[in-house]
Amino acid sequence: MFNFKKPKEDLWLEMERDSPLLTQALTVIRSLPYVSRCVVGGGFLRDIFFGRPPKDLDVFMNASDIDDQTLLDFLASTGFSARVMVSNEAIEYLSFTDVASVIEATRPDYAFPIQIIRMAYNNESPERMIERLDLGPCQIGMDVEGNIWHTKQFTIDAFNQTFTVTRDEGNDGVRSVKRFHRLGAKYPGWKLVG
Repeated sequence: MFNFKKPKEDLWLEMERDSPLLTQALTVIRSLPYVSRCVVGGGFLRDIFFGRPPKDLDVFMNASDIDDQTLLDFLASTGFSARVMVSNEAIEYLSFTDVASVIEATRPDYAFPIQIIRMAYNNESPERMIERLDLGPCQIGMDVEGNIWHTKQFTIDAFNQTFTVTRDEGNDGVRSVKRFHRLGAKYPGWKLVG
């Protein structure tokens, strides 16, 4: 099983461990193939931490671990309705050079849709997947054991109520600015940095 590196003590994040949303997120990632290399990340945990309602659950996996069709077949066998999202629907992710595909999965007994983001070969560790997220407050992750960690940039942005653009490769910066503007209603008063 893949073992996460223990973060420095000042990077541990205290969140309500018995949150029904966190429990359901853990149930999701524990049910997936290659579970030891799955990580919940980004907006779902950010919104729970800051007391906002999450819109969906983002699960990151390595594209080299499983292909789209095998993952779709697995999801169907566990009662999910799932499909590979095409570029105009998944522009938030597919514009990144390191995203291989995005699969959206829903099931009536889950409170939120699940987006499984299959990351390309250059994101071989779960920590690396979270570090590659484009806005500082999104750089938060949870592993299959329920351990939650975040980057130093997450801490800085949380303290300053800012969204720092953390990657600017190709059109990534433009995409991040657009994403920040969509998040404005949830995070009034927060500023964009970078």
